[in-house]
Amino acid sequence: MAEFKFDAKKAFADEFRKPTKSGKLGPIVRSVKIVKDVPFKDGIDFNEGIVAKEGMVRIDIYKKEKKYFIVPVYRYHIANRIKPNKAAVASKPESEWIEMDDSYEFKFSLYKNDLIELRYEKKQGYFGYYDGCNRSTASITIEEHDSSNKYEGIGVKTGVLEFNKYEVNVLGKFYKVREGKR
Repeated sequence: MAEFKFDAKKAFADEFRKPTKSGKLGPIVRSVKIVKDVPFKDGIDFNEGIVAKEGMVRIDIYKKEKKYFIVPVYRYHIANRIKPNKAAVASKPESEWIEMDDSYEFKFSLYKNDLIELRYEKKQGYFGYYDGCNRSTASITIEEHDSSNKYEGIGVKTGVLEFNKYEVNVLGKFYKVREGKR
């Protein structure tokens, strides 16, 4: 294939058969899989290859100068005791994400079904349960308490007055969580 610049018609104009151990004629090759180098956006180096990141366990929320930042935390981070410190930036590869340093204030970690509140300067806010994060758009999904509405693509970086997390007790009362240490 490489010799014929990956033109299958030219490369296999003559009949081509699979080789056999005995030396007899093998079956005719009717198709060939061609593996192309596809730019893989993100993954973990593993055995001379790349494995997709899966299993986002939580997100860590940071704040700096009235802007909030989302740092995704995956299973492999926890298994390998890695503290991720790069905040997702919409439409950018992880290599171009913002690195969290001491100038960023850690607010809290969010797990699925944590009760949260977002209040904005110029639009209506959200009060519901954290349902997930889209790292490619640096946004979150919030679901209402009765699952009647799900709001996707909620940006948290700009225009947010307050981003709060709440704990709910067994009686259904909720209390604002204080900011903690990571």
